[in-house]
Amino acid sequence: MLEASMAHQLREAYEQDGYLIIRGLLDRDQLAELRDAVNTPLVQEQRQANRRKGYDGLSIIHDIIYLDPAFLKLARNTKLLDAVEALVGANIEIQHCKINWKPPEIGAGEVKWHQDFPYLPHTNYDLCAAFIVLDDTTVENGCMRVIPKSHKFGQLKHTDENGNLLLHVNDDRFIESRYEASDLILGPGDASIHHVLTVHGSYPNRSIHPRCAIIYEFRAADAMQIGGGLKKTTGILVRGSPSSTVRCDAGNVFVGSR
Repeated sequence: MLEASMAHQLREAYEQDGYLIIRGLLDRDQLAELRDAVNTPLVQEQRQANRRKGYDGLSIIHDIIYLDPAFLKLARNTKLLDAVEALVGANIEIQHCKINWKPPEIGAGEVKWHQDFPYLPHTNYDLCAAFIVLDDTTVENGCMRVIPKSHKFGQLKHTDENGNLLLHVNDDRFIESRYEASDLILGPGDASIHHVLTVHGSYPNRSIHPRCAIIYEFRAADAMQIGGGLKKTTGILVRGSPSSTVRCDAGNVFVGSR
């Protein structure tokens, strides 16, 4: 468990900027174990089967903890959960888990500006996404980028004029040219964590090198999902105890057409 002073520093940085970076989350042996896991025939098969046209060939593989034990082990990593606990509290569940695999193709895999919340609305905002990389992640191979402090904008519109959910923010309050984005350049074993309302995206791959990221969306156990899709992993407890109450402080949220 983190010392109180360190937990306070993490929480303070997260509340101020909407994201933080953890250097050296994984050691050499942990990295090797996860690299072996992502290179198994089963995961590689899923990589090819789950290429998404809407993301220019980005492979998105969900429910990864059922593909190899190394992924559940990472979800329960003490160092990772210590940081998450500082941000959302002591009782932590998985909302979903996935691999985002950017192909080694020039111009492939761009993810446009968006918030996570519109795709998985909950009764409160105590959710965060942990983004763990196994290799160098740079601007050239499509690193993630964020708009610092954008979690303070509140919920932004992500729908078209007919109410259909889009893959990007579509809100007059968000004008990209007004903000300076931060590129999240990470090394092997590093991680970033961002708030569920932080506006983020990623560059297209400009290199011949792939970009593999393991992602866990964690939530406070008293945050209940009220819209969007559920995954096989939604609600799996990884620290603390289940909650017998639901905390409702998100206000009015878009939950899709009825």
